[in-house]
Amino acid sequence: MGTRSTIIENMFLIPILIVVFILILASIKIINQYERGIVLTLGSYSRTLNPGLNFVFPIIERLMKVDIRITTVDVPQQ
Repeated sequence: MGTRSTIIENMFLIPILIVVFILILASIKIINQYERGIVLTLGSYSRTLNPGLNFVFPIIERLMKVDIRITTVDVPQQ
């Protein structure tokens, strides 16, 4: 009787742990040196992230990466 109840408890615990693990992996964001991250919380600007390892809450926050490198364009003579 005792082992059967622990097996049932583990059957409910395993999916919860899998969901928590997936949320933790989804919250880790890496931003390169030539980028900056713009965090939108529920669609409005909340903060700017610098290069490196950052964490974003995946359900209510969204990360947009912005490339800040200089791009050169050749302009033909007139």
